[in-house]
Amino acid sequence: MKGILFVDRNDDLLVTMKVFFEREGFFCFATSSYEQAFQSLSMVTPDLILLDFSDESTGYTMFSKLQKKPSYRSIPLVITLAKNQQLTFPEAAHLTSIEKPFNFVELHRLLMSIS
Repeated sequence: MKGILFVDRNDDLLVTMKVFFEREGFFCFATSSYEQAFQSLSMVTPDLILLDFSDESTGYTMFSKLQKKPSYRSIPLVITLAKNQQLTFPEAAHLTSIEKPFNFVELHRLLMSIS
């Protein structure tokens, strides 16, 4: 069973993603807090992280912290973006992203292709 850590400020979306992916056989962690995300990471290492970047400054802060720790840097990362959002930091070109609102089947396909 693969584990996914969902980090998003939208609690309704978190619940929906968690239910959908648990039905698909994934073990899911979901949090709306970047601090709680790091607490989760200290207890268990997911196979993939889905990180909300709709607030780029907060998303980038978490991304930077993930990159500083080698054990976190190796976890595949998918970022979610607001509609028509353009990222402005240099590492963005190398990240996998999906734009909100997204279709869960499409998201599932994307996550399966990465993990």
